[in-house]
Amino acid sequence: MATVYRYWEHSIAVEWQGDCKDAKDFLAAYLEPYFEIEDVEQLPELVTHIRVSLGPILKELPDDQQATSIIIDASKGFLHCTGRVVPTTEGILVLIQPFGVLVSVNRIAKNIEVWARSVESLRVPLLRIIEDFILNEVQLHGGVVLHASGVVAGGQAILLVGNKKAGKTTGLSRLLSAFDASKLANDNVCLALRNGVLTARGWPAFFKVSAATIAAVRELNHDFPIAVRDELSNDEALWAVYEKVALYPLQSAQRFGKEIEPEAPLGGLIFPEYRHDIGPGLSTISIDEVATKLPIYLQGIRNPNHCDWLGLNPVGEGQVLKRLEELVECMRHDQIPLYHLRWAPSLEELFARVNELRPFHIGLGACRTANRIEDNWPALPEASAPTF
Repeated sequence: MATVYRYWEHSIAVEWQGDCKDAKDFLAAYLEPYFEIEDVEQLPELVTHIRVSLGPILKELPDDQQATSIIIDASKGFLHCTGRVVPTTEGILVLIQPFGVLVSVNRIAKNIEVWARSVESLRVPLLRIIEDFILNEVQLHGGVVLHASGVVAGGQAILLVGNKKAGKTTGLSRLLSAFDASKLANDNVCLALRNGVLTARGWPAFFKVSAATIAAVRELNHDFPIAVRDELSNDEALWAVYEKVALYPLQSAQRFGKEIEPEAPLGGLIFPEYRHDIGPGLSTISIDEVATKLPIYLQGIRNPNHCDWLGLNPVGEGQVLKRLEELVECMRHDQIPLYHLRWAPSLEELFARVNELRPFHIGLGACRTANRIEDNWPALPEASAPTF
């Protein structure tokens, strides 16, 4: 049995050797509906494929003295992984840590073999392989990836573009809560010219939200982490909590009673900026200013979480930057609305900083007592120590 994972016209197939249901369920929960997923009896021809084997790793592991160390996913928590790499005559052999999963990449035949001792250890390495391969193909064939969240409103994609702490997650939460809009994506969006239409398609990402944002958004109060409830009495301490709560993409949309609409024509860009020292405001900006800004927010080639460690059909940075310039010209031609949005704590959040009022804040009170919503989503992986 094999499974084909398709994003636009780009596909990769996984051939399963053994009972890998838990890994398949995890990938489906994370990748859908952005990826089309289909089980097939035979591997499709001319499609790069991954052969997954469970059980003892019979191949010799990379020797520490010969191997080169790389970062495969630089994010924190359960997604973080590194690799020990040695070259082979066909490509590379990689031991992915902390999962102890061995990956052989044949760059000549353009296929990948994966060995794992347990199905649990497969989840993150397979996610990285599938995402990194397909993301490279998207960029190779004309797409660019922006650090952005977004919604679909009135059939058009409205993107919040920015790097960490700009307000993408907070803004997305507010939009889903207060507007008749569907979720497009959080954190990453692919832009491409599709049949002559400038199109935005969401890229899967865990909805990682801070404890302070959870406390401020009623729909998320039940997700407040029990371990940091003591910080609810002090706003500064609450915002200082580093660990974020992670939800699957569709799971987070459902918290707001919404679905995911994975693709729509581009209808507008908003560049949020958090400023506690200046009042909020909204202003339009020029396409020339956006042309200068957008390279700062490129993901993919410039994101260490999506480094080109596989080395299959690598894409050059110059190629992606040129395509971004072309897409900016499409925005100019289509007169896409462009905004700069300054935001600051809301009136409700400022009232909650009044010591005499804070104990009576409804959302904070719910966070003190609410239990996590029980649903049927696969359990998230746990961060662990290296296997070897």
